[in-house]
Order: sequence, then structure tokens, then C-alpha cells
Amino acid sequence: LVLARGYAWLSDAQGRSVASAHAVHAGQTLQAQLHDGRLTVQTLSAQVK
Repeated sequence: LVLARGYAWLSDAQGRSVASAHAVHAGQTLQAQLHDGRLTVQTLSAQVK
């Protein structure tokens, strides 16, 4: 239901949920699960607050 509202579920190459920019580095490949499919994305940069 949450994904249908425009959100995505991010996971790393091991399938672990990514919930923080601290857990991601430049060049890392992630999976983004959307309500209608999945994307493979590559991180260009990670900036934390």
C-alpha cells in the first residue's frame, strides 16, 4: 500500500533494507522496489545531513 503512494523500498546487493544515507556509498548498486516493478540503480553520490 505504501509503494502505491509513490514510495520505493531500497535494498542493497545482499537484499538488506537501506534506510539511511549513511549506509550508502558512491558507486554502490541498489534495488528500488516500486508498486509496479523494480529498478536497479547506481549511486552517484551520498550526502548525509
